Amino acid sequence: MRLELTWGYGPNAAAGEKIRIIPVREGEGWPVDLPHHDFWIFDSHELYDQHYAPDGTWLGTEPVTDPVRIVAACHSRDAALHRSLPWQDYIANRPELARHVPKLEMTS
Repeated sequence: MRLELTWGYGPNAAAGEKIRIIPVREGEGWPVDLPHHDFWIFDSHELYDQHYAPDGTWLGTEPVTDPVRIVAACHSRDAALHRSLPWQDYIANRPELARHVPKLEMTS
């Protein structure tokens, strides 16, 4: 995660993408009100589950049309946004990470 946080997100944040991070303290588990899988949701009605291999390789997406799952994904999105911090704030409050972020990216 350290490489992704310091080198992976910086260029996208510098280009204007709004990246948010859910802080989880060491020793704490993932928040119980958030899913343990990845998904994309567009305009609160178009849902795609993301699939990954055990090694983390992205395998693709699967469209989801079940209205109950779409509503649940919207609730999960809202809960995640409530718990998250902007990437820049997350990095700025962690000097052990901030020192590894190229300076150009931190100025955005």
